[in-house]
Amino acid sequence: MPDYQKAYRLLRHGRNLLAVQATIGGNNGEATEYRVRLLVDTGASYTILPVKTLEDLGYDTRNPLRRQ
Repeated sequence: MPDYQKAYRLLRHGRNLLAVQATIGGNNGEATEYRVRLLVDTGASYTILPVKTLEDLGYDTRNPLRRQ
């Protein structure tokens, strides 16, 4: 497989949903990472994460660079 491709194991969630385990990194200068389960939406344009998780990772949710 080329360097830019990676296979991920999909997890069945209920009858019709798929999820994937992911790791998100922090923005606080530390090696903080969270493992999260994300719902797979093949038509999605954005990924949504809980505000609390982003704040715990050091992201400033009160002063975003932009809004979607």
